[in-house]
Amino acid sequence: MESPGYCSQPIISTIEESATINQLIKQTKKQQPRTPRRNISNPHPSYPISEKHLAIGIIVFLQQKFSCQKNCSCVLPDCQRPQLDAKGYNHPAVVLDIRDDRSNGGELTALCCTISANPQPNPQEKASSFTITHIPKGKGESPATAPNGATVLYLEPESTMYKKSHICDSHVYAIPVSHLINFGNPLQNRLTKESYEALAANFKSIVPRKWIKTAKLTAGEKYSAALSSCLPMPAPAPVLAPLPAALPVELQKTIDALLQYLTKEQILEAVPLMTEVYPQLLQVFA
Repeated sequence: MESPGYCSQPIISTIEESATINQLIKQTKKQQPRTPRRNISNPHPSYPISEKHLAIGIIVFLQQKFSCQKNCSCVLPDCQRPQLDAKGYNHPAVVLDIRDDRSNGGELTALCCTISANPQPNPQEKASSFTITHIPKGKGESPATAPNGATVLYLEPESTMYKKSHICDSHVYAIPVSHLINFGNPLQNRLTKESYEALAANFKSIVPRKWIKTAKLTAGEKYSAALSSCLPMPAPAPVLAPLPAALPVELQKTIDALLQYLTKEQILEAVPLMTEVYPQLLQVFA
């Protein structure tokens, strides 16, 4: 006998409707895109790298390749495997150079070497010649040589890339900056200046670039790190040959003859290369 005021059929109907609603909620949640979580195994956020946070020597993360994206190609001459294979994506990479071709209808591109925890990710190619690690306490920032002959490159002290890694130096890939995201916080993981120069010197086709200190980049400088990094290294001051005790006899005769028809200023303007070879001419005409 049922209790007064209660009916079994509406209760059953209410339970079924509640179950149906819960199923719809679960299906809706599954269809909604999820924001990637940041954890130890996935230390890089998913937002694209900003141009002002792009600099030489920086560690970035190359995202998974989609079918609509073109392949990244190696820029090294005589490369036998120019296309970056699938295993190279979803990995960190180090920026060696930055090329801006947007004024000609191109794009902003970073020249990068990929990074792997495996010293020889591709058995068909030689093992890595460069290992990345933090600077040991009491050691300088200059690259060292490991027992296996590899060059040990150091990260800046503020870097959080603690896992020992290897740079795949068989290739340098031209990667559109739109495919790259920050590895950790912006400008957080970067090679030291000495380590970057040692790595860049390994590739003849890579022109060493002007190094901008990370502190200046993080301080909010107005200039773009990407564009500033494209500046060539300052040319070294020319080394002049030791000055001779006196001008060569024939050159002295030539100068004496010229002085009969030209002024000192006209001679210096006419023979600028001669004044570079013989700086003492400037002293003679002073």
